[in-house]
Amino acid sequence: MKGLDYPKGFRVGVASAGIKKPGRNDVAVIVSETLSDVAGVFTTNLFAAAPVKYCREILQKNMQVRAIVVNSGNANAGTGEAGYKDTVEMAEITAHELNCRSGEVLAASTGVIGRRLPMDKIRAGIKSAIESCRDISHGDSAASAIMTTDTVEKIAEREIDGIRIGGIAKGAGMIHPNMATMLCFLTTDADLPRNLIQPMLKRVADRTFNCISVDNDTSTNDSLILMANGTAGKVDEKRFESTLEDICDELAKKIVADGEGATKFVTIEVKDAKNEIEAYKAADAVATSMLVKTALFGNDPNWGRILAAVGRSGAEIDVEKVKISVCGFTIFEKGGPLELDLAKVSERMKTGKIDIEIKFGLGAAQKRVFTTDLSREYVSINADYTT
Repeated sequence: MKGLDYPKGFRVGVASAGIKKPGRNDVAVIVSETLSDVAGVFTTNLFAAAPVKYCREILQKNMQVRAIVVNSGNANAGTGEAGYKDTVEMAEITAHELNCRSGEVLAASTGVIGRRLPMDKIRAGIKSAIESCRDISHGDSAASAIMTTDTVEKIAEREIDGIRIGGIAKGAGMIHPNMATMLCFLTTDADLPRNLIQPMLKRVADRTFNCISVDNDTSTNDSLILMANGTAGKVDEKRFESTLEDICDELAKKIVADGEGATKFVTIEVKDAKNEIEAYKAADAVATSMLVKTALFGNDPNWGRILAAVGRSGAEIDVEKVKISVCGFTIFEKGGPLELDLAKVSERMKTGKIDIEIKFGLGAAQKRVFTTDLSREYVSINADYTT
């Protein structure tokens, strides 16, 4: 699978700059042969990283870019004005090597928060990455270059009516996007109306990346960026948005499946709510409950924790109408528990895929959220992250 250079007119370079472990690629450059229309959705964390601030400022002035430069191993967050200048320099170096304006280059970083970028390594890495894609593209390597605690690459691609979309993502911890994903980059050769590309990406993000959670922590660096260079011509906008949502949904699920220390992939679906907002309140409360997540890790069908999370979520409910099912077994209905052999539910939970369905009985709206359990391994990974 090629990923970002699957669409026509894109090439990708990677390099090992030594930011992470020696020999591991940690710099990537995504290059469009022509100016691309661009859209971006970013974290709402008030301590937004320097590259997030930079990208926001660029996109306020300029809706076309030539490239995105990315590094892993260092988030460049919490680094003040000096960190911002480092991001600007990353864009300037990339622009110089590509013979374009620095305002036509976006930047992203991921890794440890609170440390300055090792700019000597970054400078050399960017130049090496761009040199690596002058004759041959490395789209299949970019997904690994942006990984931190990820254990698998996250790549997806689609084709619709001769139009191609490619995407990569990274993320395994600090996953509770609002609004975006950890890092996700999308390329397409579709010619899309410039005034539609940003709201389209926002809608897709709301239905995909904003419906996942691993640990209820919103990153300082969350960035979702789409580049569209128009090389393959126009496309039906509704069909394109549906396909874009499909590829983002796949990448979002891959992030959850690779959650730090995760042993379960959990789908929480709230149905029959008055509206989507009410449905999401309940689904999110269950997905982010530490008590629910630890019970899932232990294969414990402790439905009382689910009930408690829904009750405190702020969602409008009628307790007599709520119905809760776990792994296909109805556990709670009409205000009370059902007679059930919970050992059978526990056995079903051991498969690694858990479905929790909550029906409100108040309307027709529904919302689905994906999450993981909380394991001892998650604690170990994050207790030793910088030491």
